[in-house]
Amino acid sequence: MRRHAAIALTGIVILVAASATALISHILIDQLGDRLLTTDTYDYVEHRSRFVVFAVAASTVAFMLSRLWNAVFADARRSPTCMRDTIARAARLCAHPLARVATIVFAIVAVVAMEDFDVLRIGGADLSVQAALGGSLWLGLGVTALVAALIMTFATLGMRGVARSYRLLVAVVRDVLLAILPVSGNLRSLDRRERAPFSFTTLRNIVRRAAKRGPPPFLRPISPHT
Repeated sequence: MRRHAAIALTGIVILVAASATALISHILIDQLGDRLLTTDTYDYVEHRSRFVVFAVAASTVAFMLSRLWNAVFADARRSPTCMRDTIARAARLCAHPLARVATIVFAIVAVVAMEDFDVLRIGGADLSVQAALGGSLWLGLGVTALVAALIMTFATLGMRGVARSYRLLVAVVRDVLLAILPVSGNLRSLDRRERAPFSFTTLRNIVRRAAKRGPPPFLRPISPHT
C-alpha cells in the first residue's frame, strides 16, 4: 500500500513539475525569442493559457498540501513513519532518470498545447510544433528540457529534506496549532451579540491571553538541569 502511495505522490510531483516547467518555459521562450530569433511566433498573441496552467498547478499543490496536513495527524493514529517513508520513496522515484524524462515530455506537450490554445482562440491556423515552440525547435526544446531538469532537481532535494526532518516538522505544526486553537475556540464560543467588533484592542487582548500561556513547547528554552 505504501508503495502505491509513493508512486501516486511521484505522479503528482511530475504533474506539478511539468505544469510549472511549461509555464516558466513559455515565458522564457517568449522573452528569448524576441532577442535570439528573427521571427518570433509568440508575438501578437495573447497568452491566456498561462493562467489556465497556473490554476491547474496551484490547485494540485493545494490538494497535496491538504493531504499532507491530514497525514500529519493521521500518523498519530497509525504509524509515525508512514508518511515519512512515503515521501522518502517518492523522492527516490523522482530522482530516477525516467521521472525526469517524463517531466520533460509532459512539459513539451503542455507548451505546445498552450500555444495552440492561444492561436486557436484568436482564429489562427499555424499549429505546427515549431511555431508552438516560439519558431525554433532548438530554442523551445532546450529551454523546456533545462527548466524541467532544474525543477525536478529542486523538487527531489526538497522532498528529501522534508523526509529527513519530518518528525521536527510534525512537532512544530502540532505545537503551533495547540497554541492557536484555544484562542480561536474562545472566540467561536462567544455569542454573536456578545462579540466585540474586531479592532486593535481585540487583537491586543488575544495577544495578551496567548502570552500568559507562554510560547509553544518548541520555542521554550531547554533547562540544563533537565
